[in-house]
Amino acid sequence: KGIFRPVTKYFFFLSAFHAEIRLDTVISLTLPKVKMTEKNASATHVYDVEGMSETLKTQTRFLEDLERLDHAIMGVSDMEEMLNKTLNTVLKIFDCDRAWLLYPCDPAANFWHIHMEVTKPEYPGAFTTGKDIPMTVDAAQAMKAVLDHGEPLYGNLSAGEPGWDPDDKYGVRAYMLTAIYPRMGKPWEFGLHQCSYARNWTKDEALLFKKIAVRIGDALGIFLTIR
Repeated sequence: KGIFRPVTKYFFFLSAFHAEIRLDTVISLTLPKVKMTEKNASATHVYDVEGMSETLKTQTRFLEDLERLDHAIMGVSDMEEMLNKTLNTVLKIFDCDRAWLLYPCDPAANFWHIHMEVTKPEYPGAFTTGKDIPMTVDAAQAMKAVLDHGEPLYGNLSAGEPGWDPDDKYGVRAYMLTAIYPRMGKPWEFGLHQCSYARNWTKDEALLFKKIAVRIGDALGIFLTIR
């Protein structure tokens, strides 16, 4: 029988706006020591981090992505700069075509606008117009669905399916949406678009998206309070 020893890896993230170190996740990796045979006392196999299960690899990538996001948020004194850096990081993490923040996520509002948006050059979005967008019945219903759901809403759009619009000028083929609740003011809406193909989002991506939304909401709350 092999002899096992636990190896625990800790990931700490410094939150500038909470002024504390928080332990996001602890991953325990159980790695077997060298297994010796009675016949010749030679090592038959040795495992290291490269032999981690796919689950642990996914968890490690998850934490690394959150660390990248934290670095984008920290050390910035201007809200617009923070949002731009954060959304650029999100675009790279998910390798999507558009990441954006909408305000207000309020079905009763008369207008809404894309407050901040980053896109791949071939897929510009509403931020290029720089104008308030009048509320429509469809937009109000979509915002209500995001607010009521609580968890990220995500899906894809293919020809012939409900919601498919071949004339959509933004070319959305897949989306992920959630509400953000800063410490003050109305809710915001945080969203991702995939325009190059009808992407199938995973549960792990939805969880990462949710965690990122919470961090953005914390940072927004601080900046809005200071203002």
